[in-house]
Amino acid sequence: QGELAVPVGTNVTFLVHLDQGDSQKTNIQLHFGDGIKITYSNLSRASEGVRHVYAATGIYRVTALAENSRGSDSSTLYLHVTSKQLLVLFNSDII
Repeated sequence: QGELAVPVGTNVTFLVHLDQGDSQKTNIQLHFGDGIKITYSNLSRASEGVRHVYAATGIYRVTALAENSRGSDSSTLYLHVTSKQLLVLFNSDII
């Protein structure tokens, strides 16, 4: 638990884990919430995670959907993509 937030432009890694089922026969869809989605069939090929970069700030609904011959299941998280912090210094003469 905790806040899921990253600065814009960060390479975010998503890990997908199946508690049950045959990972070789399960299709996985990842919807990143920004109009991009990927689909893959061999979960072992994604054991290092799936990377995605968000180009704009906002709150994104990320959904993973698993489907096989026994049915389907999904999981959703919300990711807050923030602006990069800028350091601003003000300098003035003291009167």
